[in-house]
Amino acid sequence: MNINIQKGLVMIYWGYGKGKSTAAVGLAVRALGQGKRVLFMQFMKGGKDAGWETGEGKMFKWLEQLPSPGLRPPSPLGRGEGEGKLEFHIVGKGWVRIMGDKKPIEEHEEAAREGLEFVMKILRSTGSPSASQWEFDVVILDEILSAVDSALLSVEDIKALIRAKPPEVYLIMTGHKEYPELAELADLVTKMQKVKHPYDKGIKAQKGIDF
Repeated sequence: MNINIQKGLVMIYWGYGKGKSTAAVGLAVRALGQGKRVLFMQFMKGGKDAGWETGEGKMFKWLEQLPSPGLRPPSPLGRGEGEGKLEFHIVGKGWVRIMGDKKPIEEHEEAAREGLEFVMKILRSTGSPSASQWEFDVVILDEILSAVDSALLSVEDIKALIRAKPPEVYLIMTGHKEYPELAELADLVTKMQKVKHPYDKGIKAQKGIDF
């Protein structure tokens, strides 16, 4: 039996295979094309200051600046009835204890905590009864579960995020390790399983392909 329920889902892409962030970026592009309002936040990678500026980050910064002439004005609920919106944030200081990282762990923890507090504030204000319209339809938190892997955040922090999500908002998260407690709360979980990876042969990440 097919059930068509218009609700925002909790979606997780995890595993040690390639494709998690790629899937999240693709979902963001698709949502924007349908007039959705997208918040995309990258944890861990750290951007240009960490020597890890991603191709999607560059594109998202460019898209943020583009005018959108000729589109219908957004509807009160922002549910794909008008102009798409993109907001992009880098909230990490780079990978932890790998890729030449020498930053104090406290610096990483502070960045992850600030990112968590920021998105919690967004979700709570979006779902408040006084909100005149939803600020975002889709919230994508790339590598936030990797921040849990590195003990910068906890599983309980992620549970709190899921609880704070308004029913109409889609929440997408990516990371490496699997957490059964989070799988129980999610509507969709996709595991990216590694069969082969060039990194195992000493081939480093390729610009434009891997980042």
